[in-house]
Amino acid sequence: MRADYKFQLAYDRLVKEGRFRSAADFGLYLVVTPLAPVEPSQLPPLASSLRVTVTGSEADDHRLNVVNEHVLLECGGVCYGPLPLRENAARQLYVNLSAAARRGVVECWRRPGGPAAIPLEVFTGRDAVVSVRYAKTARMERCGADLWSDDELLEHLLLRTRGMSAEALLTSLSAGTFGDEDAADVAQERAERAHAALARGSYALEVRAGLVDFLVEEALPHDRTLMRSVVERAASDDRLARAFADAAPIGRRLAGLKDEVVRLADEEKTARAALDEADAARTEAARRLEAVKAECAEKEKRIAFLEANGERIAALADFDAALARMKREETELTTLRDKVLAAVEAAEKKAAALGGDVLPERLLKASAVWRESVEDERYALSARMLGERAAERRRLAAKPPKGRELADLLVSRLREVRRYDRNMVLNLYLSVVQNFLTVFAGEPGAGKTSVCRLIAGSLGLTPERMPADLAQTGSRFVEVPVEYGWTTKRDLIGYWNPLSNRFESPDPDRWSLIRTLDAEARSAFGSCWPAIMLLDEANLSPMEYYWSDWMRLCDETEKASDGPAAVSLWDKGKTLVPPTLRFVATINNDSTTEPLSPRLIDRAAVITLPQLVELDAKRSAPAGRPENAMVAWEDLTEVFGARALGREAGDVRALLEEVDRHAQTLGIRLSPRSRRQVEGYVGAAAALFDAAEKPAWVDAVDFAVMQKVLPRISGTGGRYREGLDALLTLLAERGLERSAERLRSVVASGEDAMDCYRFF
Repeated sequence: MRADYKFQLAYDRLVKEGRFRSAADFGLYLVVTPLAPVEPSQLPPLASSLRVTVTGSEADDHRLNVVNEHVLLECGGVCYGPLPLRENAARQLYVNLSAAARRGVVECWRRPGGPAAIPLEVFTGRDAVVSVRYAKTARMERCGADLWSDDELLEHLLLRTRGMSAEALLTSLSAGTFGDEDAADVAQERAERAHAALARGSYALEVRAGLVDFLVEEALPHDRTLMRSVVERAASDDRLARAFADAAPIGRRLAGLKDEVVRLADEEKTARAALDEADAARTEAARRLEAVKAECAEKEKRIAFLEANGERIAALADFDAALARMKREETELTTLRDKVLAAVEAAEKKAAALGGDVLPERLLKASAVWRESVEDERYALSARMLGERAAERRRLAAKPPKGRELADLLVSRLREVRRYDRNMVLNLYLSVVQNFLTVFAGEPGAGKTSVCRLIAGSLGLTPERMPADLAQTGSRFVEVPVEYGWTTKRDLIGYWNPLSNRFESPDPDRWSLIRTLDAEARSAFGSCWPAIMLLDEANLSPMEYYWSDWMRLCDETEKASDGPAAVSLWDKGKTLVPPTLRFVATINNDSTTEPLSPRLIDRAAVITLPQLVELDAKRSAPAGRPENAMVAWEDLTEVFGARALGREAGDVRALLEEVDRHAQTLGIRLSPRSRRQVEGYVGAAAALFDAAEKPAWVDAVDFAVMQKVLPRISGTGGRYREGLDALLTLLAERGLERSAERLRSVVASGEDAMDCYRFF
């Protein structure tokens, strides 16, 4: 070994042991080119050899030891092979296409823009470097090249179809004639070539027959010996027949007749196409004529109606004018009434300031009754306006979005501001629509309050999103900032003050929304639009105290979802609460808040919101009044309302039973109400959720468990921890990843709290 070499490679032993492999084993082949330029159509027959070069120089080729390597022959942008590279006695490199041919077809490779060749420089000795190219077949498209000549093609065809006449072969010839072993494109090309060759042969036979007839009938009587030899020669020699066909009048006549047949066929095809176009134009003209006749008939009916009802139309115009005048008078009277009310209120305030019975009691009572009747009229008018708008939308030709289209629209509206996944957004709407109370939990800054506002805005419940004429009916989204120390419904809604004969409310918007919903429930239209009341920081005071009257309605709204429930809020009678009202509560969990009771959790859906990213925290809801911003309650319940389980009912109930058995070991037992809510939720969610990673019903069960089962977790000690671990294992195995992740957080917090495990 030379002194300047550092390592020695035992090449032969490595190859024998299979540790050193050829590049061809990985589809990487040396590229060779013809020594002399050759077009693909000029490639030699399969039995012939083609001299090639690796480097472009025969002198450099001799420095490379590549004989017997498999190479690709590049010619005209196509690589043929792989082919074994051979060397003749004169040490000239060559390839033979027959080495890669099968039934006359050579495997080849092409790529748009040319072969994907990789240039390499090979060290062949001291200071001697030659350039070669390699190509990887995995980067190219496989194809086939047909190297059979027409004669070879006909020879193989006749062998396959022995016994068939030329006419029968011409009729039945197709790509399938050459067998399934040929590639489809090669088989089709061979069929076309064979058809053309057979057609030429058939034409030669016709010419030969015509020539023989001519010679026998015309020339034979003049020189029998000469003509007999010509006839015999013409009958056996195709070249002589073709020569006569080119020169003799009969040949020209036959050729002219064939051209005439082709021309007439083309003219027939063109005429048929023109006839089809004319038929289509006639049909379209007839259709338009019928449409014009129908339009004229409709206009004639309208003209006749106008002529017959001219007096009525004039009367209607007078009626419209009178109605406009009455509306102006109503506006003036309303303005006058408001002024009188303002004057009465000012007098009452002045009397209260002076003290004593300055105003007679009868006057005070009459003023209170009048004021109350005015308010009743105002709320009734608002209810009528909202009901009429809902009825008008049902009659519109362009219907607002419904079903999955509505769901997609609401998802897109909310995801403009929050980057939640689609199923997470759908879960928000499903929970709010199906539950009288929905609780949003999460870390401070998770965007609980802002998500409530986004939901209300997407449903068109705020004045800035409502149509301008309906905005005067008041907002259908009211925020209630809960304060510490609330104990009764008076703190939430207010109370009737018998001294002032009016309802005293800490926020007039709350009482206004309740009165509007009551008026809607009593109207002929019913309540048609959703309404949301947000209890912000709801657990600063015990919800069971100040929200106790509404908690009872959770059961009543479930039993009578199509009709209003009733609640006692003042001394004037029951207040009707339609099913369109929904409460949403946001809660925090620290030493300043109150825990939620099991009774409340059983009636609510508890949604834990993820932490906001910085980008989402800076986004805000789009402003303006988009078309169809308000969503009708019936459209919401149609797509988000509770629904019976479908064909997956057996799988859903089996999975819920497994979760229930594990939950019971933790002291968690779902009430019949909760079971109904869970199945209704899963049935609706399974029809809406995306099912990219797992079945939609599995993700629906995942949300239901996280919102109806896990919030009941409350226990201490090692055995309780073992039950939590068993439940966590089940959730992970069944693909309920959202619930499993939330339970892991509960377990981690419990470990830090000395085995005291709480969901909140």
